[in-house]
Amino acid sequence: MISTPTIASLVYREGLSSVFQSQVLVPARKLRELGVNMLVEVAAPPGEFFRAELKGRWQNLLADTGADVPIRRIPVLPSRMRNEAVEAAIVSFLSHVRKASTRPQIVHARNAPAACLALRVRQQGQQIIYDCRGLEAVEAAYRDPSCSESGKARVLQDMQDRAVRGADAILCVSRAMQEHLAAQYDLSPERITVVPCCVEEDVFRNALRKRSALRTEMALSDKQVLVYSGGMQRWQRTDALLRLFRLVLDMEPAAHLLALVTDPGKMKTMLKAAGLESHATVLNVPAAQVPNMLSAGDMGVLIRDRCLVNQVASPVKFGEYLAAGLSVLMTEGIGDFSELARDEKLGVVFSDPDSIGKETAKLNEFLVHLRSNAEAQRAHCMRTAAEHLSWNVHAPRLKSLYDSMFRQEGS
Repeated sequence: MISTPTIASLVYREGLSSVFQSQVLVPARKLRELGVNMLVEVAAPPGEFFRAELKGRWQNLLADTGADVPIRRIPVLPSRMRNEAVEAAIVSFLSHVRKASTRPQIVHARNAPAACLALRVRQQGQQIIYDCRGLEAVEAAYRDPSCSESGKARVLQDMQDRAVRGADAILCVSRAMQEHLAAQYDLSPERITVVPCCVEEDVFRNALRKRSALRTEMALSDKQVLVYSGGMQRWQRTDALLRLFRLVLDMEPAAHLLALVTDPGKMKTMLKAAGLESHATVLNVPAAQVPNMLSAGDMGVLIRDRCLVNQVASPVKFGEYLAAGLSVLMTEGIGDFSELARDEKLGVVFSDPDSIGKETAKLNEFLVHLRSNAEAQRAHCMRTAAEHLSWNVHAPRLKSLYDSMFRQEGS
């Protein structure tokens, strides 16, 4: 019997995604520090091995990671040629030629495509964890309604069905998702472990040391800084963000918007059309610089539509805002976080994106509170992140799950 199992975190085509570092590599490193024999496997399309730009991004990522976390990349088909059976054959072949001592006893598969791949190539005695990060079929249809007509949503739903039924254990990111999966598949909620999207709190705490100097450098020292960090897609509700900022500016004339976005040109155009460009700074910064930039703020914005996609979600930005000491102006129905924000008085929770202009009283009340209690509120937000959304708290919970699965297999 193997005394120390090897655990593989399997990622399917997400190695260069915006969350790979914070939601895959960071917990893997924390687990290795706890004594878990952890490695990361990435099913990557050929372009990431040969195209100069993507190859360079991988080289930088691997150099930054160093020896902290072993990363093994597995080639799969180009995106336009995706075929589950063929990819499984490729991965199966590579698994069989690998040294037996490096074959994982537990595969922690991130999302349904990774779980289905792991189930297809499962070796004798190997256990599979399906880590459900979102309802992929529902998300696809929400972002692009044509997915339902094209059949893509049905394919994704089939993958989720197979992942739930075939996995030895299930993880998800919120209690709301736990309840949804339990009801949909007639499962006991106890079979599903909840681990939210977490943060590496030390990184944000270190960034706060630069807050004063950064605010001086950016001419923000006397400003009440509202931060938006994210994309510019339709579902990010940047229209509601600008309406909210206008309200904050009416109540707090020294307010300033710091927008950390992937499309600065589009955001600047929207700000100009709204007459707000002189009150905003728009930047596109590397992910590694985001903690420093967040440290310059006072409040973060997280606005989502009321729908199933967001009801079960666990946005990384919520934990990042709190870890940076930012109060959060957000909407109801965002996973477990809207309730946490309301219960812990972490900011303002609006009913929905379109009702923000009707709920000015509670916004004004909070701004008055923040004006007089800025440092205490900042410390409270950081403390909440450390207690609820830190990998220092949740990595040991993952280790306990691995240990229990390994004990069961060995008994």
